[in-house]
Amino acid sequence: MSALLKRLEQASKLLAQVKELEQPREFRIGVYRASRKEELLYVIDATGKRVGGVCHDAGITMTENFMPLFDPKYRFVSMRGGRAGMKTDTVGMIVVLTMYHRALRILCFREVQNSIKQSVYATLKKQIEKLGLESFFDNSTENEIRGRNGSIVMFKGLRDQTVENIKSFSDVDLCWGEEARALTERSLQVLIPTVVRNEGARFFFTWNPQQDSDAVYQRYVLNKNDRVCDIWVNFQHNPWFIDAIDEERLEDKARLPVDQYEWIWEGKVLPALVGSVYFNEVSTAYEQNRITRVSVDPLKAVHQFWDLGVGDNMAIILVQTHLSEVRIVGYIENRGKEIGWYNEQIREWGREKGVASWGTVNLPHDATHRDYKLGTPEKYMKEYGWKVNIMPANNEGNGIQAARVMFPNVWIDQDCTKLIECLKRYRYKENSDGSFSNTVHDIFSHGADAFRYLAVERAKLTDTLRERNRQAVHRNSTVFRY
Repeated sequence: MSALLKRLEQASKLLAQVKELEQPREFRIGVYRASRKEELLYVIDATGKRVGGVCHDAGITMTENFMPLFDPKYRFVSMRGGRAGMKTDTVGMIVVLTMYHRALRILCFREVQNSIKQSVYATLKKQIEKLGLESFFDNSTENEIRGRNGSIVMFKGLRDQTVENIKSFSDVDLCWGEEARALTERSLQVLIPTVVRNEGARFFFTWNPQQDSDAVYQRYVLNKNDRVCDIWVNFQHNPWFIDAIDEERLEDKARLPVDQYEWIWEGKVLPALVGSVYFNEVSTAYEQNRITRVSVDPLKAVHQFWDLGVGDNMAIILVQTHLSEVRIVGYIENRGKEIGWYNEQIREWGREKGVASWGTVNLPHDATHRDYKLGTPEKYMKEYGWKVNIMPANNEGNGIQAARVMFPNVWIDQDCTKLIECLKRYRYKENSDGSFSNTVHDIFSHGADAFRYLAVERAKLTDTLRERNRQAVHRNSTVFRY
């Protein structure tokens, strides 16, 4: 008898599941004004269509600024902002509701994902429970979420993906990039061309931008078009922003620098990375408009500071000085090029800028022995007719301190975008306890190293033309100096 009851119970459950597939539950979502005031505007169904009445399912709410998520004309939707903006939870709810009503293949991605715990898997599971849809998604595994209508959510990190293995995602309907500030242009170039072949496929990005050079910021904030919708959401747009979190916000406002507070809570981009070596210095340079248009002075010598790279990037700062000012007027960076290529680039740059006098080529201490096929950088540059100075090895910490002392007198031409990015992103390694240790050696450290060399050698720089004019002139055995 018990076995029969068990089979009847299973059959009843299966029948309920079939019925749910044929007649999905209708959800009523309350849409509220995007403000601190709790004001219901209208009610929609799970597809974003308005329905009559003012009653909605308890706790199933969103704010009006997220409505573009339902509009298919926007292929790319960026949702950026600070804490308590409800970005992740709102997208999670809409994703679950959409895949409940329609079979979808969804890819949730990040730049780096070492485990499922780093994904939005937990967010989606929470929304499934909140919506009471556990039985519909009971075929889910520890690595995927599966619905009974064939819907599936996959979770991947993009850094390890190639053009070839990303082809398996060519039939996805929706891609959701969480923590999108970390996404690189390389990753987006691998993923997007593959997915857009699927007509109607869409991309959602949730994030708090860190730099205006972030790949997603460049693509979908600065370069908008009819297919892009950029939504800015913060605590100011949250009608359910509780007092306990507001107390935390006010504490942060009182203790943190303005730049960091505005980034954490208001989603404004930082002048430099938190933890960056020159965070305060770069911030001040922007405030004082010292990162601007800086022209080459034809009466001043142009000096060069090199950071050598073979497998790494080669970085060259082109600089002039005037009294206490340090004027960075040019920057060249590349990799895999011969010394002769850089010589030609510098000469061409000089012709374009009308450089009348060249100063010293300052090379790091290893330029005397680092072999580039048939010779050292020192040998090559001397053969090309440059006056070369070999800088002694210096302590990194002392160099950084010298750079900080020099920074208030530094002006940087705004076209030196790679160097500016290096100074903004040159950072200390963060330890597990939140402390910082050594500087990180990455693509941003090369320009920063050249800047450090400049700071150490700053006092030795002279104006070539002025030195020429100061040479002794003999007239009737009398020495005159100008």
